[in-house]
Amino acid sequence: MTDRIRLGDFDLNWATAELRGQGRRSVLPELSLSVLRVLVDHAPDLVSAERLARDAWGQRVVSEDTLAQRIKLLRQAFGESAQDARVILTVRGKGYRLGVPVAQGGGLRLPGRPFLIGGAALALGLAGFGAVAFFRAPPPESARLSEQTPAEADLLLMRARSQMALHRPQETLRAVALLREARAAAPDRADIATALSVALSTEVTKFSNDPDLVTEAETLARWATEQDPANSGAWSALGYALDGQGRVSEALAAYQQAYLLNPDDVYAMSSAAYLLGVRGRLYDALALDMRALQAGGGPIYTELQIAAALNLLGERALSDLWLERALRLNPDHPVILRGAVELDLSRGEDARAADRLAAFPADDMTPDLITQTGWIALRRGDVAGARASFEASGAGWERAILAAADAGAAGPPDYGRPGDTWPAGRVRAAEMAAAAGDAASAFSRLNEAVDLGWRDWDALEHSPVLPVLHADPRWRALGARIEREIAAQRALVDADAELRALLDSVAQ
Repeated sequence: MTDRIRLGDFDLNWATAELRGQGRRSVLPELSLSVLRVLVDHAPDLVSAERLARDAWGQRVVSEDTLAQRIKLLRQAFGESAQDARVILTVRGKGYRLGVPVAQGGGLRLPGRPFLIGGAALALGLAGFGAVAFFRAPPPESARLSEQTPAEADLLLMRARSQMALHRPQETLRAVALLREARAAAPDRADIATALSVALSTEVTKFSNDPDLVTEAETLARWATEQDPANSGAWSALGYALDGQGRVSEALAAYQQAYLLNPDDVYAMSSAAYLLGVRGRLYDALALDMRALQAGGGPIYTELQIAAALNLLGERALSDLWLERALRLNPDHPVILRGAVELDLSRGEDARAADRLAAFPADDMTPDLITQTGWIALRRGDVAGARASFEASGAGWERAILAAADAGAAGPPDYGRPGDTWPAGRVRAAEMAAAAGDAASAFSRLNEAVDLGWRDWDALEHSPVLPVLHADPRWRALGARIEREIAAQRALVDADAELRALLDSVAQ
């Protein structure tokens, strides 16, 4: 059973949710992919709104507006609208159906013949659990680990990978549970250990903040590299685990080893590009991100990373175009939203950031997004509201900053784990010191952050905690230092005509 199908002029990879065709590339959001699954499963027959609600949403009823909006987003991915629909057809008052033939593994699907197994469920080995399991938390791990055999490990691994491809909180948790089962069934398989390492790192860096999980992820990845030192995927997983601990230089080296072993590993390239940006090497970051896009697309965060780097270089108009592209490709993804809000807040566009968060479904809010609502409240002078958001999200640094302001004294400059060289940690420590009235410590931490690669002067200027430092001559000196670093990176980008043309191409 292949994980690729053809829908008219478009190719869809179920595992990665990537849709290509007619010069377009999209990564379908979770719900769009779920709706398309149901339509494909029943093609060429009509699918009622009730059936879509049950099989795609896991609910008895979904409002007409919600369904219409999802169909609209899905059509946009195919480059069509309701007026010129060719792929997703509306049967007025009855539902929707596919208007193009479906091909799998090179052969057209026969009309009326089941394409997938089990009604609306995806075929085993493609991209899901089935309509019911897809929207339900997995059974308790203890009840299942002993039930698996090595022969079933491949099935569990395929299911987990398809869940990971959706880049969503609940699906990531499901992937972790499935991979724990697979590892119990086949404890000496490096591919399963690698996949579990990646899933654990994703859970920590994207959706939660459990340090024990990222330690486990590192242990698994190191074991996999020892089994096969030429395994590029294991090196990439190790980079991810080290990245999650703030060990930037070690993580960067592991990612680079991954794509040296496998020049087609666009995920390792894009991850390395992100860390190059963290280190302030914006030119190298942009060059590597564009290389990843040219090599095969890169992960869903690549366009966002390019937008962030361009913003630091002062190219806001071009940054906005790349950000719009990231949002268009992933309109309801929490990590993409987090990046967009970070850009808004860096620029002091608090109202825009608040509007983005208010429009996002409350049930899909991640701890990071809730923390961002707290920062917006703090910037508006609503300390109580900020405190409530930080408590709700479990944001340790932010609560420490408020505690320092309350006590008039900062705690120790805790940078997290040993070896943590993440520059943002120094900025948070500086904010804690500033909130406690310790300007000397604040400037010391800020200069450490710049040493480690911090280049976002606008974010410092718009911090709600740092205005107490603005009148100090050291503040202007800090800004001048960051501007010199940015100017050097800007000159490198401008001198590279090929890179400049690639970056500008998004505006054409």
